[in-house]
Amino acid sequence: MKELDCIELTVEKECYAKYGVHKGMQGWICLEETIDGTRLINFPQCFNRPDIDTIPVHESDMKQINGMNASINERIKAEHEGIESAPDIMEIIGFIEENLVGETKETAIDFVWFLRAHGCGFYRDTGECWKDKIYYWVKSGNECVCFISIKNPDEKNHHWTVWSADMSSEWLEDTVADDEIKELAWKYVDHCGHCG
Repeated sequence: MKELDCIELTVEKECYAKYGVHKGMQGWICLEETIDGTRLINFPQCFNRPDIDTIPVHESDMKQINGMNASINERIKAEHEGIESAPDIMEIIGFIEENLVGETKETAIDFVWFLRAHGCGFYRDTGECWKDKIYYWVKSGNECVCFISIKNPDEKNHHWTVWSADMSSEWLEDTVADDEIKELAWKYVDHCGHCG
């Protein structure tokens, strides 16, 4: 393995766990040098969030992988912080597993874990308007962040939809996004259909 190669941690050990690094997390080799059989590995999170940590890892405790997915690190971090046990996240992931496939399913699950890792809860709305749909409110504290519909009958391919009713609010004022994220996001922007 060489500098900048991507790796996956293959063991669960206290010497890594004390830094918040757990089995299955993915990172990259920071330096070419090996010191006493270890390599300096950075374990990032998504977007501009702080890295989990940069620590020495024994070469025998990792394997090389073709690419890295930081959302896996956030999912594992959330599991070890105990927030995966909340019934609301298990319910919404169950609906995603049952109703979506392939990359769409993986993206939806990663997004739900991303929201959970940032303190959001999921509340199914079974009111009259939504009783025949899989529709969730996503809240941070008492504030609604967005809505998620799974196998959305109002979406032409019956995939999933995420939207907010308050896109001009202070939620977005200090958002930092590079051009790649903006370009990707605009591909999926749809205008309000006045469904609610």
